[in-house]
Amino acid sequence: MKNLRHGEFFGQTHKTLHFDGLTITDTEYTHPFVDWHYHENPYFTFLLQGNMTEGNKKEIYDCSAGTLLYHHWEDAHYNIKPDIFTRGFHIEITEKWFEKFQLSKDNVEGSFNIRIPDLKLLTYQIFKETKLNDISVELTINQLLLNIFSQLSHQKDHSQKKPIWVKHIDEILHERFTEKLSLTELSKVLNIHPMHLSRDF
Repeated sequence: MKNLRHGEFFGQTHKTLHFDGLTITDTEYTHPFVDWHYHENPYFTFLLQGNMTEGNKKEIYDCSAGTLLYHHWEDAHYNIKPDIFTRGFHIEITEKWFEKFQLSKDNVEGSFNIRIPDLKLLTYQIFKETKLNDISVELTINQLLLNIFSQLSHQKDHSQKKPIWVKHIDEILHERFTEKLSLTELSKVLNIHPMHLSRDF
């Protein structure tokens, strides 16, 4: 299995920026199929144009423009690209960057599709910053990236600390699985607003 070193991506890279601990690339995907491989550093992929399929050991994603993926370091995956122009934006993060900001790269594990609109917007802002000739671009990108990791860590902590009502609703659904339960009825039993129940459950 191929191990891609720092700054290496399959395809034709049109622009590469190097900051302290970060490598940012704007790459056209040229391979119809990229076999199982992994990267030595964690990185984000933001699909700018086109589409592709990516698979890892847990899931397969159909990715279109606007898809944001996170890949943990040395997490194996493969890619399939249809015969259309496809372009991706990568933010590769080294151990040095994590140490600089006193973060552990293991705070966010695995490879996954990030569906949170706020995080996609922050990533797109990073992309826009790379197109500016501004002396503060590195500082701005670091701030945006720290914001992304803060929100990802918060999501992880939030998902691990389940509210008490989650266990209660789980019991109700198992005990009354033959009944047709409504959101209104469940919210009354749990004493939780229906919108809150719908959003968090």
